[in-house]
Amino acid sequence: MARAILRTFSDDRVGQVDLELAPAGVLLVIAFGDPYGVGLGDQPLVSAAHGFVVGPQSRHGRSALVGTAEGVQVDLPWSVAATIFGSEMTDLADRAVGFPELSGGAELADRLPETEVRDRRRLVADWLHARTESHDAPTPLGVRALQRIEEGVPSVGALAAELGCSRGHLHRVVRSWTGQSPSTLLRVSRLHHLVALSGTERSPRSLADAAMLLGYADHPHLCHETRQLAGRTPTQLLGRDIDASDADPGDLTTSQRVAAVLGSRA
Repeated sequence: MARAILRTFSDDRVGQVDLELAPAGVLLVIAFGDPYGVGLGDQPLVSAAHGFVVGPQSRHGRSALVGTAEGVQVDLPWSVAATIFGSEMTDLADRAVGFPELSGGAELADRLPETEVRDRRRLVADWLHARTESHDAPTPLGVRALQRIEEGVPSVGALAAELGCSRGHLHRVVRSWTGQSPSTLLRVSRLHHLVALSGTERSPRSLADAAMLLGYADHPHLCHETRQLAGRTPTQLLGRDIDASDADPGDLTTSQRVAAVLGSRA
């Protein structure tokens, strides 16, 4: 079963734009220092002075930092995020917003710099726990559906059959908690499983093998998915140890510098 991951961090960048794989859940970054720039797909970067939140996504993201920042990062699987945000998670679908925009977020962002590094994760964990009591809990069917998507169920049809409901009902339940369809979440989850295999004994040796292993129709389908959900080609996402003889010949344009965009907002 997927669990929330909390970690403290210190980040130092010189302005490059980093491409981000769509998260398999909700990403929270509570930070202080220089502001981040965040955006989704090809949208312009927006300044996030105290961190940001990335909700359930159907496309890749981008982040940038000119200077230094530190704080706490929280990776919440969809099933865990549903218990913390409730149906409010639908408001975060395909959005990246400043962390202070969340209810209670501004207060937590103000307290974090005053808290000893060793106590920051506990401060954030307590804040997350308090949110679980502020709304109705997701239905057992909704939680189980999200857990099975995270685990890598083969298809939406297989998941509906496993849970004993129609595909239409499953679609309505998942969308009511995440703002995304089960098929979209499964696409994101599938790509995360592929990344997790990279560098292990089960790592596919070619893009055709990778596509077959995770149920993609063919390797062009895999190439399309990685471009949309990660902003990169499969070889860029998985590393140079995979045979790219069957890869899409297209390449990613060089990331632009963003110092001019964010420097005046530091």
